[in-house]
Amino acid sequence: MKLCYKFLFDSLYLILFLNNFYEAKRINVVKEITLNNSGLNLKYVSISNYSIRSEYASAPKYKINACYTGKSFSSMALGLFCYLFDDKNFLKHYKSANNKGANRHLCHRRNRNLLMTEVIKKYSNNNSTKFFNEWKNIYVVRNPISRFISGFIQICVLKIGLPSNHPYCFNCKRSMNCFLTKLYTRLLKFKGTHNIVDRFLSYHFHPQKWQCEYFKYKDKYKIIHYDSDKKQFYETYLGELRDSGVPEAKLTFIKKLFYTTKPIHKTDGKHITNMYKNYLLRNPKLLKLLLKIFYEDFEEFKFEIPNIEKLS
Repeated sequence: MKLCYKFLFDSLYLILFLNNFYEAKRINVVKEITLNNSGLNLKYVSISNYSIRSEYASAPKYKINACYTGKSFSSMALGLFCYLFDDKNFLKHYKSANNKGANRHLCHRRNRNLLMTEVIKKYSNNNSTKFFNEWKNIYVVRNPISRFISGFIQICVLKIGLPSNHPYCFNCKRSMNCFLTKLYTRLLKFKGTHNIVDRFLSYHFHPQKWQCEYFKYKDKYKIIHYDSDKKQFYETYLGELRDSGVPEAKLTFIKKLFYTTKPIHKTDGKHITNMYKNYLLRNPKLLKLLLKIFYEDFEEFKFEIPNIEKLS
């Protein structure tokens, strides 16, 4: 009996040790850089060799896979990949569904996975070489300023689709300064996603470079920038689908969905969105906080870094 307890104790100790060791490897580091456009000395949060929980949607008929993050065309991507995966089911239900073509649940999780290895195992018999040779992997990224503002307006200001007392805004109410300060502090201590609050905040507000297992698969992704020129963005996306063999009739329908679908959590074009964005862009303190959080997104995905010196 003593040997049994000793074995259990030693096993638990080993598990805890390995878990702590693994978690310790996830801890972020603070890097320092001088921005060329302003001379600003910036200490920003960085992470390497780790990705937060990811979300993938696949269309095996056309060998297309997409990873998506919050506030970067995710609901629309889930809708269109459901259509490409099971068009009969989609066409039967989308008109009566909440969010119409951007409904996230029409295909449930039948074509969705949390890891790239799951996608490879399911559709390429666990042969990664075959998968990456034959499949296209799309990752839509958004300017960090627009992405943050969209998430903040939806979740903290208007609370669209959320209860008024939800836990996702650090009790900051409508204060961007409070929210960005606490988000930065949280990222400095980040050791993974362990509960629904962690996952929600990561999905909507953590840097895009930290998601979609980007550190592993950056060379395998087709990056599409989701920017203010929606017409150009839509044409680029449709071009990638066309290149993968999606028929013109389906592309015409998808294009119609792009222009006519209005998700309930959409924030673009709202007066309050423009008001908060303008306030952020004129506030050096807030912009510096935002850069400390999202600098790696600006740098990695070639978004223009705001010149804070001009505002000082």
